[in-house]
Amino acid sequence: MPLPTSRLSYDKENRLQGEDSDTTESTAGASPDPFGTNRLGLPLKVFELRQKLYGKAKREPKFRFYALYDRIYRRDVLEAAWELVARNDGAPGVDEMSIDEVVNSPRGPAGLLDDLQEELRTKQYRPQAVKRKYIAKPNGKLRPLGIPTVRDRVAQTAAKLILEPIFEADFMDCSHGGRPGRRTVGALVW
Repeated sequence: MPLPTSRLSYDKENRLQGEDSDTTESTAGASPDPFGTNRLGLPLKVFELRQKLYGKAKREPKFRFYALYDRIYRRDVLEAAWELVARNDGAPGVDEMSIDEVVNSPRGPAGLLDDLQEELRTKQYRPQAVKRKYIAKPNGKLRPLGIPTVRDRVAQTAAKLILEPIFEADFMDCSHGGRPGRRTVGALVW
């Protein structure tokens, strides 16, 4: 007989802590913990979850995280994702819904997050098509740019918030591009 969902979530949460609840430790000689400070201004629980995920992945490189989907549709994770997407602003996608339109809609951001959370929880979420725009490059050619809808950006950001700490733990110190707190230019100095 399966355990109640709340019990499963509790057990998964405890497994992340391991024997030592200090998940921000770094190995001797390694670079500073990229998840040691809250650079993104995330809510405390989301920040701590990311620290735990990073710590577990760093301490146990062979560990496989099989049950992360429920973390992506947690309300606090979706709210943090919304804040990051709203802060970034960005152009509307194929639905032509901008951040301001979401904020000023009758249900507001809470309505968007309610619908998205339910779609994710019931596995009914389907991303919409990506709007294609072309921007001019200095050499006169055009570069294609894909613009997802606001709803899809929130879902993508929520997934990034959960998956990034796990993958970050596997990178070597000499890897720089696309990583939190690093730039590709830093590779030249390294």
